Amino acid sequence: MQFNNSATTKLENKACAAKQARFAACRLTEKKLMKNTTYIAPSLLGASPRCSRAWALLLTAAAILTLLLSTASSSFAGSARWKATPATGDWNTAGNWTAGGPPNGPADTATFATSNITGVSLSANTEVNGIVFNAGASAFTITAPRLR
Repeated sequence: MQFNNSATTKLENKACAAKQARFAACRLTEKKLMKNTTYIAPSLLGASPRCSRAWALLLTAAAILTLLLSTASSSFAGSARWKATPATGDWNTAGNWTAGGPPNGPADTATFATSNITGVSLSANTEVNGIVFNAGASAFTITAPRLR
């Protein structure tokens, strides 16, 4: 078998050029007698300046989006709505609130609508920014323990 056939080399170069145009990469093989040496085009290694800038921009955008979403969700982590059918009347029981409850922080808001349990009592020190009663909400009684 002959390795340095110029017709074969021209066909390989033409095929490689077509692959490079389509996939922005090509694997070239230099054939020598009794030895194959492989050359990997720099674009396969991500060395293309256009490609590396695009990846850098994409990764930066993903990092910023992740940071913004995690900040937004932690800002409202404790705000919650009292369930329509809570297990008990205890404000400080997480299961009585939608996800994020019980509200207990300077930025938290407690929201009440209709519920089968309307007598709510606090069993621990609690701080909220606001308490909202939706239109048509049940008549609630919220009881806090006496300060000593």
